[in-house]
Amino acid sequence: MCGIIGFYCRLNCGYEEYIKYIKLLSNLFKESKIRGLHSFGLSYINRNKIYTKKSNNFEIINDEIKRISNSKNIPKHSRFILRPNMIIGHTRYATIDGDINNIDNMQPTHCYPQISHVFNGVITMKEKKEYEKEYNMQFITDNDGEIIVRHILDGGNVKKFVNDNLCAYAGIYIYNDKMFVYRNMRRPMYVAYNDNVVFFFSTLDIYNRSNTKKGLNIDLKILPVKNDILIDVEEFIFNSEKYTMDYVYGEKIGTDRNVYAKLK
Repeated sequence: MCGIIGFYCRLNCGYEEYIKYIKLLSNLFKESKIRGLHSFGLSYINRNKIYTKKSNNFEIINDEIKRISNSKNIPKHSRFILRPNMIIGHTRYATIDGDINNIDNMQPTHCYPQISHVFNGVITMKEKKEYEKEYNMQFITDNDGEIIVRHILDGGNVKKFVNDNLCAYAGIYIYNDKMFVYRNMRRPMYVAYNDNVVFFFSTLDIYNRSNTKKGLNIDLKILPVKNDILIDVEEFIFNSEKYTMDYVYGEKIGTDRNVYAKLK
């Protein structure tokens, strides 16, 4: 069980609005600790380069969120944000084998410069030496998520790979200056959004606690992410109905926040 987080903010978002969203992002990281306390990590894109920070100490990651969104570097009346508008995160240690203190094995998996990847699920139950033989390649980390990363870099179809190999998967990745999201029916993922921002997260209870801390209560629409469809997050803001659904496990629940709160 892992916690995954995705944050995308449009570039025309103003200073005060951006800072509110960053507060919610920080809360999502804190509340996602319920899904594991072994490791924490985030990746973000700034000026066409991906940067990653990983640690088994949550406060180091929380300090990194504060640093990269430092309000002192944003003019109060600026029309455009100057801080990262794409951030992905992960909580818990999600490798099959390896040292829990080995930073390379923690997520996000960012061992190739143009891509960083987080996921909740299982790609394979085989040991590393077995799947290296199966795929006829050597992997840098002991994290089975690197199999997906290499598949993407080779031009493969994530949906086809995940379903052909019976994986349990909900993942978010930054690749070539864009953010993508995909899940199959074996793992949950939800989205909260408005015209300027999109948050992806693992469970509703995490979001509900995150958005009520210190009276935050940002007004966002909350829905489950539709399974078996690859989402270009930039496109999501303009076509959200294509990528969301109004039920969970077949039960109609509507879109009202109070209804969702009952599902905690």
